[in-house]
Amino acid sequence: PALEEIYEMNNELLLPSFKMLGRVFNMNHKWQLKLLNKVFEMTAHNDQKKEKSCPNGFIMRMGAFEEGIHYKFAQCPIASFAKEHQLLEIMPAICNSDYPAMALLHAGLIRRSTCANGEECDYWIIGDQSPYLKKYPRKIDEKGYYYNEYRK
Repeated sequence: PALEEIYEMNNELLLPSFKMLGRVFNMNHKWQLKLLNKVFEMTAHNDQKKEKSCPNGFIMRMGAFEEGIHYKFAQCPIASFAKEHQLLEIMPAICNSDYPAMALLHAGLIRRSTCANGEECDYWIIGDQSPYLKKYPRKIDEKGYYYNEYRK
């Protein structure tokens, strides 16, 4: 299938649960953003406990809460599979779905790279009314990946 078809299929699988969560959560409310950050901190803690037993899984690392949630994955089993089987050309269709997923939570995603096109997949989740979205607009690279230029 074409890249756009893969993107649409991925969204059909991924987005319904985010749509449901978006009825409850609005990341423009700082207390909800902080609550979600706590959930992510617990997930990251659990991931790190499993790192030895599941070394090829998603291992989340949290950053400090600054105007939003900062976390990253240094490895992604999906990207690893795509690299191993020469399927990296489909990864923008997988990775780019993170942006509409966040939009359903009334959130914006700011990210420099993914495990498929860089060293890590970094996330900065903020409310969709945050001025940072204008400061760091979403762009698209030559391979089709969405990204934002920012320095941390």
